[in-house]
Amino acid sequence: MRSCGTCTLCCRVLEVKEISKPKDQWCQNCKPDKGCEIYETRPKECQDFSCLWLGAPEPWHTALEGMKPNRVKFVLAWHDENQVLQVHADPGYPDKWKAFGKFFLSVGEQLTVAVFTPKGVLGVGKFAQDRWKKEFDKVDKLS
Repeated sequence: MRSCGTCTLCCRVLEVKEISKPKDQWCQNCKPDKGCEIYETRPKECQDFSCLWLGAPEPWHTALEGMKPNRVKFVLAWHDENQVLQVHADPGYPDKWKAFGKFFLSVGEQLTVAVFTPKGVLGVGKFAQDRWKKEFDKVDKLS
């Protein structure tokens, strides 16, 4: 079983309505790279959240092995109600998720993917659209 360890990125990128914490800002209760100061009494929204890296079932668990949020600079979450894979980009690295284009293209052929960046929501809909293939080709040429 994986643990958060020093990863606290969800404490930055997610909104927590219960404590009026806006998205893309550090939570007032978080010590970056250390954890939540009120972990035992944290809001229900936080208690209910688990990123995909932390708690995905197979085959996702294995596929996400090297994609710990604080390493890749985005948090992956599954939204059951809408059946959408959410990508919450670290505002300090808003385009870092593009480096994983091949992963998102393969996933996007079967799922709807929504990318949340400081500039707004991108890519809602099937990911395997020509514009995304072109965008990821640009990234591949740079690496």
